[in-house]
Amino acid sequence: MQWLLLAVFIPCVFSFPFEFPSDLETSYVTGANQTLVERNHLYKRAADYSSIVTWGYECNEDRIKYLSEELDETKTLLRNARAKIGTLKDLFTNKVQPTDWGMYYKEYYIILDVWQAYFGKILLHKDIGGRNRRTFQQAISTMNTVSSMYSTILNALGGSGGWIMTLNCNDEYYKNIGKSVDANGNAIIKYEDTREDGIKGETAEMPAEFGMCYEKTELNGWSFFNQLTNKQEMAISPAALDRYRTKNKLSDIENTEAALKGKSLTGLKLRAAATTILHEMTHFYSLFGAGKTG
Repeated sequence: MQWLLLAVFIPCVFSFPFEFPSDLETSYVTGANQTLVERNHLYKRAADYSSIVTWGYECNEDRIKYLSEELDETKTLLRNARAKIGTLKDLFTNKVQPTDWGMYYKEYYIILDVWQAYFGKILLHKDIGGRNRRTFQQAISTMNTVSSMYSTILNALGGSGGWIMTLNCNDEYYKNIGKSVDANGNAIIKYEDTREDGIKGETAEMPAEFGMCYEKTELNGWSFFNQLTNKQEMAISPAALDRYRTKNKLSDIENTEAALKGKSLTGLKLRAAATTILHEMTHFYSLFGAGKTG
């Protein structure tokens, strides 16, 4: 299974750990009975994440406040997304027919449609061609896997198990020291860590087609497990932080056709930091080991 992105955008019907399929329109995120996150739900100060987050390079007071709020938003999104998965799983486990969905038909249909866009079509009827379609059992197994990933991230953000990470607001501390070739003959770029916290001078390698956020402003962030400090690290692109304006929230926009008209899913997804945080957390070796995405 190719884990691509834990993408959650605005108050919407669902969230999945994948890029949005190109054929999904904004109409998919409107008209449900429940939104994924209530608009402007952050009515109180964000939680204190100092026990699990070491605020790193260029994280000033404004950025720390904003990213703490986005971590709060991330948890709310994940809780509600997990509930949506549970709804869909119950439908399949109990084989509830669409004719019995009643007043929730539209909501359930949207959840099912989006799920199938990410995970492939499900064999809903034996008379429908079964080629490349997943059985109920396969679909339920995948739902369990996704729910487990959500739970792992939620537990980590809640301070479970002594887990910690370093969150940087720029990655310029990694100085590009030139191109090279690895043992397999692949082109790489070497970087030197210039930070003063005991790891100054250590080097890291990247495939040549990659790069740091300060080198490629289209990037939103990246993450790695620092074996020297035994900490998970994440860097948020300064260009992305400028785009987020240290205030944009996924729940700022109402879940109505009027509010969403003319907006692209990509634009909605990229307007706040929570999507980048979620994306990178699916790559965390400290949480998922060899089962991490990417």
